[in-house]
Amino acid sequence: MGQQGSRFKKKKRNSISAADNRASISSFKEEYNFENPYMMTINETQIDRMQTQHHILRTIWSNNFSAPIKDKLSAGHDYKVLDFGCGPGTFIFDLSSTYPLPKFIGVDFVPIFPTQVPRNTSFLVANIMDGLPFEDCTFDYIHARFLVMYFTQEEWENVVIKELSRVLKPGGYLECYDSEIPWYNMSPSLEKLSDAVQRELFARNIDPLMSRKIDEFIQATGEFEDIQKEQKDIPYGSWGGKIGELSAQTFFQFFEGVRKPIKDIMNINDQGFDKLMKKFESEINYYHTYGKNHRIVARKIEC
Repeated sequence: MGQQGSRFKKKKRNSISAADNRASISSFKEEYNFENPYMMTINETQIDRMQTQHHILRTIWSNNFSAPIKDKLSAGHDYKVLDFGCGPGTFIFDLSSTYPLPKFIGVDFVPIFPTQVPRNTSFLVANIMDGLPFEDCTFDYIHARFLVMYFTQEEWENVVIKELSRVLKPGGYLECYDSEIPWYNMSPSLEKLSDAVQRELFARNIDPLMSRKIDEFIQATGEFEDIQKEQKDIPYGSWGGKIGELSAQTFFQFFEGVRKPIKDIMNINDQGFDKLMKKFESEINYYHTYGKNHRIVARKIEC
């Protein structure tokens, strides 16, 4: 999700159904005249990456969420959860299978979620820059993650956090999770890749270290209290055990997803990119590369 502007032009059609929107990538592009304005390619490899990342994070954090909502999720039918930037819906499916009573809704700007979903789960396509299609104070809990590459600081401050707050009930919880760019203990090849990614983000007016500021954006609204921030490291490579191996796999997939902008920034061809990636893969265990990840939980002030 993020800043689409005039590059994301939707054809006229009836309102989008949450149940029938599992279009293929090709049919999605045809349906929306979609020219991807973001760094990341949208394809099956990136969907697989997002699904794997969910299970990595659940293991690293020993849970799916930090907000104190477990009892409320277990309790009743009136509890409503929004997963903003839901991607393929892995987070929602995980929670909805564990907690069958609440209502779960996933929102993203691209319909890469399944059509066959549990009865307590639905999805829809929406662009937060146009406003989310929900009434004020609709949700008890909002989850958002992996958005650092999609919004400028101005959008975070003036649109994203404010709009999420608008649809969150007083007393409800907002939970945001995101990663830092660049990474740590970088090899020479990763430093080159990281530099190219950062240069592209800066060209889009996006701070690679935006994840460090999300709690500040939340605090600045004056609408939240009990703001808590946690940070965990994620290893990349077999030196970090099974989780490190899986994380390295998603790391390599990430760079494949931004192959084109990296090639353009570095002025190299596919052969040059492949050579750099092969070198990166050979170095990752020697340097013990890892990433820093932040999870922020905030409670909306009750009137």
